[in-house]
Amino acid sequence: MSWVSAGFEFSHVVDSVRYGDPGLPELSGREVRFRIRWMLDQQDSPVIPSRGLRAVFGIAQTFNSPEAEGVQRSNQDLTQAELGVSSFHSLGPKNRVFGVFSGGTSFGDRPLPTRQFSLGYPYVLDAFSVGEERGDHYAVLTLGAMRSVARLPDFVGGPLFVGAWWQNGAAFDTDENAELHSQIGLGLVADTLVGPVLLGTSFGFDGGWRVTFGVGRIFR
Repeated sequence: MSWVSAGFEFSHVVDSVRYGDPGLPELSGREVRFRIRWMLDQQDSPVIPSRGLRAVFGIAQTFNSPEAEGVQRSNQDLTQAELGVSSFHSLGPKNRVFGVFSGGTSFGDRPLPTRQFSLGYPYVLDAFSVGEERGDHYAVLTLGAMRSVARLPDFVGGPLFVGAWWQNGAAFDTDENAELHSQIGLGLVADTLVGPVLLGTSFGFDGGWRVTFGVGRIFR
């Protein structure tokens, strides 16, 4: 399956700091963006596929956006692109190996933190909290394996998988300040009536640690 979608977004943006870093910019105003998204999905399951490739590519152009006072960055005339790819292969009826690549670029633009790329999503250096690491560009490669260990009752769902994955990548503003991070994740993935459910934990070799719980499509 392959499809393309595109369209304009007209919105009123309000970004304010409720907690955390008081130095983050605050802004309010009208924003106009154009986005185009292409997806190729050859995987045989939205939970833990036995095989197949899934690729999602998007590009966005921001034509008009509110400015933040006293900040050298801007979302005005901002161009960004992002790519996510996942690939699964079977090693017997119960075992899966997979690879995930996620990356994005702002080309030569310098967006505000509100439009920078964030790490911390499942299989995207998930030992970080979402937004803990961010940058104008990012790239993360994840390699892992899953094994089916049980099956939920039919009225609850389907297979239950255990897995482990290794992640390496960074969010950065320039090539010179890119600092690679390596993390290990462990978790359970269940196919339930409400969709895929992930319960996992990840830790980084630099000391980061986090527990993740998610419902819905796990691989972006």
